[in-house]
Amino acid sequence: MPPGAWKTKMWWKTGKWCERCGAICLALVLNPVTVGAAFAAPAVLDRIEVETGSDVTTIRVFLNVPLQYRSHTPAGAGDHVRIQMRPISTANLEKLVGRQSLGWKATGEVPLSAAEYEGAAAASTSITLRFTRPVVFSVEAGIDPRVVMVTVQPQPPPATSPDVEASDSSDDIAADEVYAVNLMSSPRPIVVSALPGLEALGKYRLYTSTIEKDGRTWHRLRVGFFETKVEAELIASRMRKSFPQAWITEPSRQEAREYVDLPLEAAPSRAAPPTETGPLAEPPRPAEVEAPGEPSRASDAELSRLMDEARDAMTAERYERAIQLYTKILRYPEHAYSREAQELLGLARDRNGQRAHAKAEYEQYLRRYPEGDGTGRVRQRLDGLLTADKPAKTKLRRARRAEDRAQWDVYGGMSQFYRRAESFTDPTGRSVDDSALFSDLAVTGRRRGEESDVRGQFTGSYEENLQDHGDSELEVNELYMDGSAQRWGLSSRVGRQSLSSGGVLGRFDGGLFSYQAFSWLKANAVLGYPVDKSTSEDINTDKHFYGMNFDIGTFRDRVDFNVYVINQEVDGITDRRAVGAEARYFDASRSVFGVIDYDFWFNELNAALLVGNWTLASGSTLNMTLDYRNSPALTTSNAAQGTGIGDVSELRKILTNGEIRKLAEDRTPTTRTLTFGASHPLNEKLQISGDFTVTDSSGISAVDLPDPLVDLEGFPSTGPEFFYATQLIGSNLIKSGDITTFGLRFADGESSDTLSFDFNTRYPINSVWRINPRVRFDWNNADDNDHRTTLRPSSRVEFTWKRNLRLEIEAGGEWMRDDVSGDTDDSYGYFLNAGYRWDF
Repeated sequence: MPPGAWKTKMWWKTGKWCERCGAICLALVLNPVTVGAAFAAPAVLDRIEVETGSDVTTIRVFLNVPLQYRSHTPAGAGDHVRIQMRPISTANLEKLVGRQSLGWKATGEVPLSAAEYEGAAAASTSITLRFTRPVVFSVEAGIDPRVVMVTVQPQPPPATSPDVEASDSSDDIAADEVYAVNLMSSPRPIVVSALPGLEALGKYRLYTSTIEKDGRTWHRLRVGFFETKVEAELIASRMRKSFPQAWITEPSRQEAREYVDLPLEAAPSRAAPPTETGPLAEPPRPAEVEAPGEPSRASDAELSRLMDEARDAMTAERYERAIQLYTKILRYPEHAYSREAQELLGLARDRNGQRAHAKAEYEQYLRRYPEGDGTGRVRQRLDGLLTADKPAKTKLRRARRAEDRAQWDVYGGMSQFYRRAESFTDPTGRSVDDSALFSDLAVTGRRRGEESDVRGQFTGSYEENLQDHGDSELEVNELYMDGSAQRWGLSSRVGRQSLSSGGVLGRFDGGLFSYQAFSWLKANAVLGYPVDKSTSEDINTDKHFYGMNFDIGTFRDRVDFNVYVINQEVDGITDRRAVGAEARYFDASRSVFGVIDYDFWFNELNAALLVGNWTLASGSTLNMTLDYRNSPALTTSNAAQGTGIGDVSELRKILTNGEIRKLAEDRTPTTRTLTFGASHPLNEKLQISGDFTVTDSSGISAVDLPDPLVDLEGFPSTGPEFFYATQLIGSNLIKSGDITTFGLRFADGESSDTLSFDFNTRYPINSVWRINPRVRFDWNNADDNDHRTTLRPSSRVEFTWKRNLRLEIEAGGEWMRDDVSGDTDDSYGYFLNAGYRWDF
């Protein structure tokens, strides 16, 4: 049986359902060989923005398509994080199938190298962030489903084991592949029972040790033991709230042997005298805090060298480097340069365009040094940040003009992949389904200053079809320039872009113009030509729109709104005229996002959406989606679909405007979807998640049209259809950096049932080689006599060279058996996908 015959033989009764069923349609009808090999991806990822602060670095991944956060793995540390997402709506899921990558220029402060999107079906959509080194991170849903937020903890200073330096004994060498976290060090004995925050240690061991260092006895409170440094970094990150000086160490073998069997509840301070029972009178003074792997104080010569290097970086306008150096200087206990370094750290962030962080550093200065020579100067700079219309000092104006002459920062990525797919059917049928070379390019140029921020973006692809009957195609997904003038509160974006807010329905050619009237109010105007079909086509001027919307808030740092009105016309008549609103609530653990869109041209509710996420203290997450929408969105253009002409202007020659409007209403079905989901970390390495979805769709009536139009068939409403999915995700099971997923899904549809199982693992052989074997099994039952069994194994191998060049080869096969009315047909297929990606 050739691919696609299944739909003809088994889905003829529900062809209308296949067009709108989402995940089931993708899983059963689309050729999985082609899907598995796809690399020419939809433009799901829009852009990446990184904001560096003194405490954390915030990475925001902006999306062109709303996706709901489900869970992520690993739990909180590693050289990558894979974020499981879920489409908000089951409409147009085919647009989410494929892979996409956005490059980022990694720095010592922000080791992010790339963001990758991969989507095969509703239950296997993910975004992966890659880092050039292991980091400690947390993931949360953004303020709406078009943003994913990842916060990265600053990298702690490199730590060597003081125990190694302190002893020549062979028993005291570092234990192989064993790590511990040094929570605190003190010249006085430590009483464990007097310390806060230890309940967060869970299964790990708490103990104390002593060491003679620089003629002084140090008492250390430690927790262990960890098989990987990533696990240790995760616990250190959690414990820094109570123990800000926590650092990673490799304990000696003697230390590991002596304390490995000591339970937390029985962990006395072995270094403390037996009579020591009371709490510490006060925490260690700054001069009494032991630095990891280095003396408790830096030498004056070392501090002077760091200050000179930082001043040179400021003079050369290398503000990111200056920020790193001043931050390092301030990690040492109070010294002669602390006051100056604190002031200059604020100035470096100010000149680097990080106004909020500069404000925080200046405020920290005033708390630490409320009096003195620099206090008035710092207070004046802080006032300049707080009062936007206050004239800046001449010195700062010169610095901004110098920054305006800075060079553009250009980064991005390109890839080329050859894809081949063949299928074989009983008894001798063979066909080449695909043979093409795909080239993708994404380039971002950005020039960021305090007064202005200008950026250009291009994302496009070229498909060279290598088959005799195929056509090559160039697609431009994004091509725009945007910029902002912060002093005037103006910003704009002009070109081919995507927008899913303010009433805009997706990609368009046009402009978005904004004015920040007040801190709580921004006015936006948008106009352009929708890109409804292929991005390879020229600008379609037959359809255009214009609208206004207003961003209102944020109130109490938690609530904001957007309200809009928009009008769209096609071939001289109204296509869509709507008003709507978006509302967001967000705090540290919860977010709620709602949208309502009402078309007052058709006098009909077009869409209503409610999305909620809640992260519990245990690390569990709960999420919910309630979605009501016309699918596709109700427009006059819907009337032309399926008529054989596809053009409203031609339709107007045969039908009146009222008849066209009525036909559009009749040919636009409505879907309703309710989803509940949850995930729970079983331990540091395993988490389980599950989803339940119920959906139904309205039917449409058949329509008899006058010649030369084609009569339109109808289909009845579907009853409730149920989807169940569960996943068990493991990370660092065998080796640090591995991820393994077991998934089980069941779909109880109106006309068929589907049971699916998949196994997917990513295993790093070493720092440059990774393998990614997968297997999926599907069993489909349309009725008592019609079944399909499918097995799809595949594997991907990646080789990373110099961190920014990745070679990749993926191969897989498919075996499919169809049992239809007593007849059995077997078919086979394979695909090969090989190429490279270069991030620059």
